Amino acid sequence: MNEETARRRGRPSSKERALDAALEIVLESGAGHLTFEALAEKSGISRGGLLYNFPSKQALLKDLVRRYIEQCRQEIDAIEADRPPTLNSAIRKLVEQRLSSPPHDRRAAGSMLAAMAEDPALVEPVREHHEELANEIRATSERPDLAFVAWMALEGLFFQELFGLSPMSSEERVSLIERIRELADPPRPSP
Repeated sequence: MNEETARRRGRPSSKERALDAALEIVLESGAGHLTFEALAEKSGISRGGLLYNFPSKQALLKDLVRRYIEQCRQEIDAIEADRPPTLNSAIRKLVEQRLSSPPHDRRAAGSMLAAMAEDPALVEPVREHHEELANEIRATSERPDLAFVAWMALEGLFFQELFGLSPMSSEERVSLIERIRELADPPRPSP
């Protein structure tokens, strides 16, 4: 059975299984411990099968980063998917996606950072993704300057929490999130 048939039947392809196993290895031990031997053992896929999908470790890491970006994009697009784009919708969706991401996704983001540290060329797809988000924010925001402040505050919060550096109490975090939401979608004056 080929990869496409497996996908249609609801089973992940060997490439997706390998990426899942690679992410587990990176989450458990770091990108430096991601080897084809470790991946073959974790995924149950032969080294030859892995090399068919990923001719190098760089190709594997690149696909991990690509998949993470695609998952983020799908999560963003799913928010308010049943509604037409409105004023401030791009930044509002980005805020909600980032705030609703489960701890596993945050660990995956940390793993992607580790992969990028190992191979700085992997930053490029992330940079492109951020440029797309910035263009959407510019195109849909009433006040792009405030939307960018909200986005950067959100990213700061995300990375502070990712690395366990946040000095804020729970109450301060809730208050900060309220301010970020207000910046992302400021209330309009009453007529």
